[in-house]
Amino acid sequence: ESICKQREHDLTCEDERLKLESAALARMHGEVALHKEHVERREIKLDERRDSLNQSEIQLAQEVAVGEDALQQLMANVEKSEQDLHKREAHLRMREEELRRREAESFQELAANRDKLQQQVAELETLQQHITELEEREQQLFQSYADRSQKREVEEDRL
Repeated sequence: ESICKQREHDLTCEDERLKLESAALARMHGEVALHKEHVERREIKLDERRDSLNQSEIQLAQEVAVGEDALQQLMANVEKSEQDLHKREAHLRMREEELRRREAESFQELAANRDKLQQQVAELETLQQHITELEEREQQLFQSYADRSQKREVEEDRL
């Protein structure tokens, strides 16, 4: 009888431990879900930034086209005035340098965004692996709980 009581007490303790572990796993699962939502919001923001950069590239291309049109106009007016030509050439050089600088900055920002996205993808993969491990552990706990419950019922039936 004391052995049965001890076993019943041991099983009760084990049930409590399993319930606590299950609750801890549920909390961890919730934390992972919150982190995943945060990452998804960051991805949305990065997508918006990428769209903005794409708009900037379109504007940059339009500005380059405007610069090219201005250059053609200058060539047509070469005979008009040598001094005027020098002023326009200097202006175009400054404009071209600015466009190149802005283009280089845009490419750097795109590369940085790509790196950030790759890092977030790696983080998401790690989180997904962790979720899978947690789900497997949860399944093991449920199976262990079911096995112990079945053993307890068998023990009770024997008694």
